[in-house]
Amino acid sequence: LVVIAAGIITGLAALMPLDVILEKLGEGFLNTRNLPLILLLPLAVIGLLERHGLKERAQAWIARIKSATAG
Repeated sequence: LVVIAAGIITGLAALMPLDVILEKLGEGFLNTRNLPLILLLPLAVIGLLERHGLKERAQAWIARIKSATAG
């Protein structure tokens, strides 16, 4: 909502007609509608992995490496 309001206000400040502003917002939305999927899907996968013990498994795996040091 904030992005849409900012786009409309910026367009009006640039003296663009309202129909052109809405057309540009629509084009931008259609061109980037898959972007949230690309950004949110890995976050969901990482969240599920952490829920099922990713951190503990990583700590155990690193602890088995004798030459690993902190830092």
